[in-house]
Amino acid sequence: MANLLSKNEIDVLMGAINRGEVPTRGGKRRNNLKVGAVPAKDAKAYDFRHPVLFLKDQLRALQAIHEDLGRQLTGALSSYLRVATQVKCMRVDQISYGEFTQSIPDPCTVVKIKLQPSDSRVLMAIQPTVASGALDKITGGPGVPDSVMRPFTEIERVVIENLLAVLARELEPAWMRATRLNFAPEAVENSIEFCQIARKEEMVAAVTLEVLFGETQGLINLCYPFRALQSFIDKLSAKDWAQEDQKAVSAAPKGGMDAVVGGVPLRVSARLGAAHIAMQDLLQIKRGDVLILNRTIDQMIDLDVGGKTRFTGHLGTHHGKKAVLIEERLG
Repeated sequence: MANLLSKNEIDVLMGAINRGEVPTRGGKRRNNLKVGAVPAKDAKAYDFRHPVLFLKDQLRALQAIHEDLGRQLTGALSSYLRVATQVKCMRVDQISYGEFTQSIPDPCTVVKIKLQPSDSRVLMAIQPTVASGALDKITGGPGVPDSVMRPFTEIERVVIENLLAVLARELEPAWMRATRLNFAPEAVENSIEFCQIARKEEMVAAVTLEVLFGETQGLINLCYPFRALQSFIDKLSAKDWAQEDQKAVSAAPKGGMDAVVGGVPLRVSARLGAAHIAMQDLLQIKRGDVLILNRTIDQMIDLDVGGKTRFTGHLGTHHGKKAVLIEERLG
């Protein structure tokens, strides 16, 4: 009973409340002011189950990296699958690892990739439509995905692992803009349940790539745990990259197109002559045989630049090396 207030103490407290000297729950208006209430604009919701670890600028940097990756994969997959392919980065989200795993279908082709120098793991998940469509195209089909979701056979897994190697190989150059990393594929599984790389509550950067080729349309998902990127997270700044790109443009040679084209390397080759022989004679050629060309020793030879004949001249030597004395320019 010692904690009870006396009547005098209650009167003093009520008087202070009426004068606005003591804040109350919900606040009390006095002179058009709300005493004790926190303005709504100063209150921010915070979800302790989903802490914000990646800054907005870092997410934009990850978006830029994977837009570059999409352009690189467009060329690499077009060449590998021998069909026009388009890969586009749809979005980069900050979610929990548990939410990421729930978004991946089962079965799904998942590869665990070791990331150096952080010595952590990241995931790449190829959804069934993309994997089965690629498998159909590689084995001679038009690139139609399998309508039935099933694990791949051992022979099919070998083909898919080669495809995964193509995908993983493009990660390193895409990240070069930010930092030098090494991506080493490890285990390949048919379910994400067998590729645990983080706790369910850990925050990750989830990247979604859309893939289009033939009659196939599907997704490739990448998962980067925050702790895997933590050691170099400060290097992920799209703003800094924009400033560096602007400096590079400003520092570029001012000579226009001629200055740019002038530095392009070209292959120059001297062609001594040609000869036409039958396949039977070619198979019987042995050391010591003489092959007669269509030019005599005193005739000028052709000098090819970029696969086209541009000059003619005489073969000779210069400081102990083979050389050609240019006599005439053809074009």
